[in-house]
Amino acid sequence: MTRLVASWVEPQRQVAARRAALSDPAMLAFPQLGAREAHAGRGGGNYLLELQASLGRNPAAVRTGIARLDSSRGTLRSGDIAIENVYQEAWLLVAVGDTAAALERLDRSLSALPALGTALLDQVSQAAGLVRAMALRAELAAAAGDATAAVRWARAVTALWRGADPDLGTVVARMEALGSAKRR
Repeated sequence: MTRLVASWVEPQRQVAARRAALSDPAMLAFPQLGAREAHAGRGGGNYLLELQASLGRNPAAVRTGIARLDSSRGTLRSGDIAIENVYQEAWLLVAVGDTAAALERLDRSLSALPALGTALLDQVSQAAGLVRAMALRAELAAAAGDATAAVRWARAVTALWRGADPDLGTVVARMEALGSAKRR
């Protein structure tokens, strides 16, 4: 990407162009890959990028930022919030130790799947966010000893990602293990 920007964009706009091209991929990959170049400096209006960048420096800022976000959403329904954002927000809440808030956030959206709209299937980031949200929900349920929820969400993940790219193999294997657990 850096070489393409250097080839196609005038020098005074290269930093901004590189940030614009890399900010969404860096934000989406953060839970798996950690901070990237795009996390340095301001998030350019990408609130998730800014919250992710805060995680290492000031975890309390993540809680404050999410609380501010929740109050600004006012009367939005759970289905009005992109599932990729819900997943990222829940992941950040888990990272700062607020598992209860993460569970509530995930459950609100996952119980409102029909309200998420058709973009859920049309946009790769939405489809991936949905399955990642289900996997996170399964992991949190397993950690809390809620075998019923762990099995439910793990089976949903394996149904959707069975035969997925090899890079997702560890997630699928973990979900297969959780999904085959006996309900207590």
